[in-house]
Amino acid sequence: MNFGRLTAVNANGADNSSVISIIPTMVPNPKYSGPVKPKLSEFVETPFTTESAELNVLRSGQISVGYLPVTDIGQKQLIAGSGYTLTPWLDAGINYFPYNFNNPVDGPVFRQLYIRQAVQHLINQPQFISTIFQGYASPTYGPVPVQPANPFVDSYEKANPYKFSVSAARQLLTSHGWTVPSNGAATCARPGAAASECGAGVKSGAKLDFNLLYASGTTALTQEMQAMKSTFSQVGIVLNLSQAPARFQVVGQPGAMTGYFAQAGVRVAGPGTEPATAPPGPDELQEIAARWGITFWTGPVS
Repeated sequence: MNFGRLTAVNANGADNSSVISIIPTMVPNPKYSGPVKPKLSEFVETPFTTESAELNVLRSGQISVGYLPVTDIGQKQLIAGSGYTLTPWLDAGINYFPYNFNNPVDGPVFRQLYIRQAVQHLINQPQFISTIFQGYASPTYGPVPVQPANPFVDSYEKANPYKFSVSAARQLLTSHGWTVPSNGAATCARPGAAASECGAGVKSGAKLDFNLLYASGTTALTQEMQAMKSTFSQVGIVLNLSQAPARFQVVGQPGAMTGYFAQAGVRVAGPGTEPATAPPGPDELQEIAARWGITFWTGPVS
């Protein structure tokens, strides 16, 4: 799911140099000879570790541009009264789970297409958007964002090929040899590579019990992870949740799944910037993958 942002722009252009002791500051390059000239004398990026810290600075008018957390949408009028112009802003991007296909225990499980399809069926994006993000988000149905409108997303992706369905997820698991108990983790009862078996490399007795580490500091993200944990448990998938205030070191942990909705809610950050926990770019992903022996997966299908 791709999170929208409610951007707050302060007409006063207040200085924020006292907010944090060390912050990135950019000034125009006097040797730049390009046609588009800078309009700002200085550009300061202010990182925060929690939404509450960002909101306090926004309310005091100490930053020029920021993001209003979705959990504080009710304060829109108060923020506007402080001299800010509020404008919804949707990212042209996606959010996803990097599966660790090389995890010695869970890697063979994640390589099974039906497992990834079952997981996707359990993510109730419409509910998250309406109840947690209060409408300030758009769904992620594949590698191309569906919002903002663009010519690159096709009709198949727009139609949401893996709609939320607990029963569909359960059927995928049981039809591939998994025993789903009323409580606890499902286990592989029919190992093997046949169509009705758990899949190549999945051992008898293997459990759907995964560690999921996600970024701390965002209330909406925590609510989303807790909702997913509850839904996943209905089909025997146990999510052991933990948090870390890290940009992306989560991939180095022994857990098999990384929730990369990390710190990307409708939030207050520095002027015109992504939060300090913005998703890594392609080059960073390649470096991370090489360092940790991880294969990244950005969708439910091959």
